[in-house]
Amino acid sequence: MEKNKKCCSFCNREEDKVQQLIVGPNGLFICDECIEICRDMLDDLKKSERKEELSLLEPEAIKAELD
Repeated sequence: MEKNKKCCSFCNREEDKVQQLIVGPNGLFICDECIEICRDMLDDLKKSERKEELSLLEPEAIKAELD
């Protein structure tokens, strides 16, 4: 690979193989495809956390269910 050729620091795809390459600190880059993967992972995490929040019952509610 050429020294001046930019590539994604995550998947190592070169800039001409992705739609967009975003520069970060210290010369790091991330491509639009890796950003999309990260976005999906964060969305899944948020959905999982919401399900956990919804499934927790207060002690009084648990007692009422058992009675």
